[in-house]
Amino acid sequence: MRASTLLIAVLTLGIAACSPSPPQASHSAEGAASGATSDSAATPSAAASAVVPATTPAAGPSEPSITAAEKPFEKYTTMGNDPLPWLGQFYAASGVAVDYAAVAQRLDPTYQASHDAFAQRDALAAFKTKLDHAIAEAKANPYIRLPAYQAKLPAYDLDHGRYDLSSILGTDTVLTVADNAAEVGFTASGALASYAPKDEAEARATEKTLGGEPLPRAVHATVFGKVVGGALNRGMPQLQVIPARVVLTTVPLGGPAQPVLTATVP
Repeated sequence: MRASTLLIAVLTLGIAACSPSPPQASHSAEGAASGATSDSAATPSAAASAVVPATTPAAGPSEPSITAAEKPFEKYTTMGNDPLPWLGQFYAASGVAVDYAAVAQRLDPTYQASHDAFAQRDALAAFKTKLDHAIAEAKANPYIRLPAYQAKLPAYDLDHGRYDLSSILGTDTVLTVADNAAEVGFTASGALASYAPKDEAEARATEKTLGGEPLPRAVHATVFGKVVGGALNRGMPQLQVIPARVVLTTVPLGGPAQPVLTATVP
């Protein structure tokens, strides 16, 4: 009996020794957990990578403006038929590179009449000096008084108590100046989009003046403004001017011009 018991005990111990041990999960599970944590920390999710930091849009160029206090109107440069002051204003405001030979060939009679190399070189040097001087003067004073041009003033708006000036100073108005040497376009000026007489008496007087002329409602417009830019328009230098004041008078036919109105920015 004792021998049988001993034999059973030996067999049991042998079976236990040959049986596989349960897996050691502690270190391998920690390694997998730490690996998963490391991977998720190093690789952002798709939602996270789609987030773009907020940025403030860059401010665009501000619209040109002008006030009556910027410069006394008597110190505005009076422009005439000489093309050089117009071109000086154009190149000063636009930043376009000057092709002196091309401009001289178009505008300078001395250069145009020169047919030997030395005379042409001397004429170009003289023209360059004059044009550079005009550009320097324009940079120092971009405020100009335009020559008077003819326009038509619309009828007084009884409902709103004002005159519409867009047909005289609108952005569609383009003037040709200095015997086709340059053009002038207007930049929108909200303050001069219309003119409101101070009272009905002024409006009545203005309407009477305009209606009693040989050319009813025709006016000469003289604009004071600041050159704020320039561009080539079909090869023609075109200045952009923002108006500060417009003076309207009647168109005389053998008699003196009559004042109609003067509109000025604040």
